Amino acid sequence: MSISSQMPDTTGKTGLTHPMEKAVQASSKLFNLIFCVVMALIIYTYGRYEQWDPYWGEAWYQRETIAGVEIQVFYEPLSPQHIGVDRVLSRADGVLLLYGVNSKQSLENVPKYHARMLRVLEGKKSPQMVVVATSIELPQAEWEITTEDGHEMAKMLNAGFAECSAKTGSGLREAVHQAMKPAFEERMRSLEEKSRRALEEEQEQKRLED
Repeated sequence: MSISSQMPDTTGKTGLTHPMEKAVQASSKLFNLIFCVVMALIIYTYGRYEQWDPYWGEAWYQRETIAGVEIQVFYEPLSPQHIGVDRVLSRADGVLLLYGVNSKQSLENVPKYHARMLRVLEGKKSPQMVVVATSIELPQAEWEITTEDGHEMAKMLNAGFAECSAKTGSGLREAVHQAMKPAFEERMRSLEEKSRRALEEEQEQKRLED
């Protein structure tokens, strides 16, 4: 799978900006969560596609509100055709690396996606990554991967670990919060620091006036 820094030229006759480009331009005001799906048949985590972009084959993005904060969700299926993905990854606040508990191959693909993320983000602050076991609603007899296997993979990649069901949604919100918590906390620290500095400047200004 290869990626390029070039966005497809989608202005065409309509003169409209590529919808993914619009999302990227606006993402500085949002939290960005990347769903990196590692098996083609995993159901999109939210169970619906808010927007489909034919220029991106089978790539979708949507905006969701998590804990009162608007985040941008980008969904990338297993496909070698997508370009411009690094533009989105470079703004990621959190990354979910999903695999299916009923597919050993999907777990084996996780390090490949992780390595791709690191290449794109080289020289930049890495977002919180979480390895997520999905399809946990399946009977235990159909599981090819144990919870311990998932934990070991997450430990190897220095990532968090969570389990969820893409079908029922069970555990999904917890996985999302685990991926986004560092970004939330960093943003809160930044806001608190700005508030503190503003207060100090206001107090200093009053002191000079007195």
